[in-house]
Amino acid sequence: VVDLQQVAVGPQNLSTILTEFPYLPPQSVLFGLGLDGLPILLNLLDPAPESILIAGKQGCGKTAFLKSMLRFVASQNSPHEVKALVLANDPTEWDDITQTVDSQFLIDVRGSYERKAGDLIMAMAAKAEQRRYGRELGPSILVLIDNLEDIYKQDYDATLNFEWLIHEGASSQVW
Repeated sequence: VVDLQQVAVGPQNLSTILTEFPYLPPQSVLFGLGLDGLPILLNLLDPAPESILIAGKQGCGKTAFLKSMLRFVASQNSPHEVKALVLANDPTEWDDITQTVDSQFLIDVRGSYERKAGDLIMAMAAKAEQRRYGRELGPSILVLIDNLEDIYKQDYDATLNFEWLIHEGASSQVW
């Protein structure tokens, strides 16, 4: 669980952080700056942290935080290194991302309430399972879910696959 109040050190934007820290490692995700002023990163090649839950009250900036993470990934990596799937409460909130980020980074931007979201969760679980046995390689995948409640309204198979993905996905670079 990431506490957004402990991450931000004053108002920072991505371009300022990248100017101050131009050599951040590839296949990582920037969470922000810590209280010490240094970047807080998630190494997508290290499964130890497992899944990351970002929680907070409505309007606290969760969606903006997820967008910032995706912008960082797209600015520091090629689509051959990292891709993202966005399951959003309101997919139109992500129009700025779909219009500015190279479409090759995005597997899909879909409503988390849609039946297709459940299908995509099952596809990500299947991909992670294939990677566990070396049958498939590929870029790290960020699964950004902007409304977790909707995922649990999906059918039983999608919910089971999602729970499995939470526990096992990071070991196959499906976050």
